Amino acid sequence: MVLRRALLTFLTLSVIWSARGADPYSVIDLNEDLPNFSRYYGSESAGFRGGSKGGPVCGGFDCDGDGYNDTAFAQIQASPMGRTKAGEITFIFGDGNISEKVDTAGFSQDILKIAGDQNHEIAGAEIWMDDVNGDGLGYLLIGRQNYTKGDRIGAGALTIIFGHPILRAWAEAETYLDLGALPVDQGNEIVTIVGAAAGDRLGIWMRAADVNGDGVSDVVVGADQISSASEEHLGGVYVIQGGPHLQSVGGEVDLMNFGEAIFLLALQSKVVLVTPPSGTSHYHFGATLNVADLDGNGRAEVLASAALNRAGAVLGLNGSFSNGLGGSVDGSLFIAWDENFPPGPWPLAQWLQLSSHGTFVGRFHEDRW
Repeated sequence: MVLRRALLTFLTLSVIWSARGADPYSVIDLNEDLPNFSRYYGSESAGFRGGSKGGPVCGGFDCDGDGYNDTAFAQIQASPMGRTKAGEITFIFGDGNISEKVDTAGFSQDILKIAGDQNHEIAGAEIWMDDVNGDGLGYLLIGRQNYTKGDRIGAGALTIIFGHPILRAWAEAETYLDLGALPVDQGNEIVTIVGAAAGDRLGIWMRAADVNGDGVSDVVVGADQISSASEEHLGGVYVIQGGPHLQSVGGEVDLMNFGEAIFLLALQSKVVLVTPPSGTSHYHFGATLNVADLDGNGRAEVLASAALNRAGAVLGLNGSFSNGLGGSVDGSLFIAWDENFPPGPWPLAQWLQLSSHGTFVGRFHEDRW
C-alpha cells in the first residue's frame, strides 16, 4: 500500500510517497531526508507569511501535455508584484522525479507563478485541478474570493486556466502570469467567472466532477455570501457544465447576467444556481462543498455545507477582518442529487432552491459540519 500525504506550512509544501511497512501505525518523520520524498518550499512575500490563513494544494493531472502529472499550491496572503495580499499560486510542472527539494522563492522554467490582480484579492483562496473540457488535460481552477469588478466590491471570481502546452512557454519567461494583465498570446486559454453581486464571494470553494453524466467533469463553485432582498449571506452554489464550450466564452463570464437573454450564448442552459431553503440568513451555504457519487450511478452528487469556520474567511476587503464564522446553529450539510442535473440543456435561468425535506436533499446535524 502506498501512502500519499501533503503538508503545507507557512513556507513549506511537502509531498511524500513512501512505502508503508507492516506496522499500520508507523510514523514518518518529516525532518528526515527520505527516499521517494519531494519537498517544495514556498516563499515569504513583502513581510507576510503568504501561506498563513490557508495553503490550498491540488494536483494529479497533466496540464501541459508532457505526460507527467503536475502540482500547484497557493499562498493566499502573498503580495506579488507589490500588490498587498493579492495572493499567489505556484504551479509546478511534473517531471517524474519524486525525490527532490525545490525552492519556489524565485523563478524557474519548471515553475509557473501566478499573481492575483488586486490588493487583498486573496487569489488562491481555494484551488483545484480537473479536466473540465474533456480533452484529457488538467485545468487549474483558482478561487479569488475578494475579487472586485467595477462597483461590485468583493463579488469574487473563479479563474480557469486551461490545459495547454503554452503553460510551459509562460513559465520559461520566468515572470509572473499576471491575472490582471493576461499575456497577449493566451488566446482562449484563460476564462474568469465573476460573481453576480457585491459581496457574493464567488470562488471561496470549488470542486469538479461529472454531475450530469455526459462524461466530462462539471464545475461546482460556492459563493457563500449571496444575499436576497430579505436574507443576508444565505449563500449559493453554481453548477456549470464542463465541455469545449468553456473555451468559447471570450475570457469572461459575468454572472450578473445569469438568467437574462444577454447571458453568454455559450453558457445559456448550462448553469444552475443552487440555494438553501428560505429562512437561512447567514447560513453561508457553499462555504465548503464537495462532489461525490453517493448512489453508484456514475454521476456525482453536489454536497454543500451551511457552516463557516475557516481561517481564510476572516480575510476581508481592504485588509479588514471578520470572525470567519457563520452557518446554521448546529451546522448543516445539504445534498443535491444528480437527478436535478440531467444530461442535455438546462432551463435558461435554472434556480434550484433546496428544502429541508424531500427526496433530493439530505440534511444532517452535527457540531462540526
